[in-house]
Amino acid sequence: MPIFDRARASRCSLDHDRAYGLASLLPKSMKALLAPDYTMSVNDSYKSLARAWIQARADLEILTQSSILRDRDLPSWVPDWRVSEHIRLFSGANCPYDACRSTKGSFAFINGGNTLVVSGLLVDKIDGLGRESGLVRDCQRGVVQPEQRLNAYETTHALFDSLWRTMLGNITTAGHQLSVSNSHVLALVLPLQEEAPGHTGEQRSAPASTRLEQLKRRVFDNRELHVGGIPLGDLIASQRDIQLQQGTPVGGGKDLDVALEQSYRFSRLKRLATTTSGRLAMVPDWTLPGDYIGVLMGSDVPLVLRKIEPGGGATNELSFHVVGGCYVHGLMHGEALESETPNLQEIQLH
Repeated sequence: MPIFDRARASRCSLDHDRAYGLASLLPKSMKALLAPDYTMSVNDSYKSLARAWIQARADLEILTQSSILRDRDLPSWVPDWRVSEHIRLFSGANCPYDACRSTKGSFAFINGGNTLVVSGLLVDKIDGLGRESGLVRDCQRGVVQPEQRLNAYETTHALFDSLWRTMLGNITTAGHQLSVSNSHVLALVLPLQEEAPGHTGEQRSAPASTRLEQLKRRVFDNRELHVGGIPLGDLIASQRDIQLQQGTPVGGGKDLDVALEQSYRFSRLKRLATTTSGRLAMVPDWTLPGDYIGVLMGSDVPLVLRKIEPGGGATNELSFHVVGGCYVHGLMHGEALESETPNLQEIQLH
């Protein structure tokens, strides 16, 4: 999958080769199902790759490459490799998450191969949205306050810790899960100042001091978003005060550079969000309030799904478009399947 990430930015004389050009590097089981055919349309070649991937691997990893930004004639579950504005939740070959507990699901292709039928759970809905990253145009602008003011993490301190872990995807730049929270780094953004410089267009190799300014801007832009019923800026300020009272070092430390870099990487093309049950999430920029959070069997990460209403092409009550992969703190390691008999649903992706 990392190879296909890079292929998005490659120059091709034929767009078919964004799918076919890397076919020789695929496992034999997948190559056996993928027969390059330049007489078919580009969209059909991308559908062939997606079907071959799902059938050969019996998983839905390729859905993490899907997004709303695609040719409208493509099914939403098929990645459009011509779109360069896409960044997965994680880089590298090994996913640090296991939302489905490595459960293999059942898959079927119907409606001429344009609809993918999967099994999974609809576990939550998007409620509030933080400000967009500024790197895409066609998305909901600005902060959208949540209707619910719940805190799924129970205490204010746990909420604060969960906020920072969410902003980092709870992983390091090396892809390892955070073992110890370094949420004290958030205190470095205070005081919140409107003149904090923006982060759009900064180079990936920028020094940590620049990354800190980028973090300050992201926090300032989201300072009024209610998380757990508390404006985000007030939450950070209250926890900073507690740290000072307890004598906890505020900011700094040997992990500062790594934390700031990971925060920057994980925020690209994503925005902070809250769910109706009070969870915190990082979701694609083009997510909307009311979108569903789905945990699908065969997918290591939850997916944002947009319900297709009657008359919009829905063939059953559980018909959706894929918006993209997301991070939801508290759902990344199989928590949705903790029930001994989870009630899996048949979900159609169009």
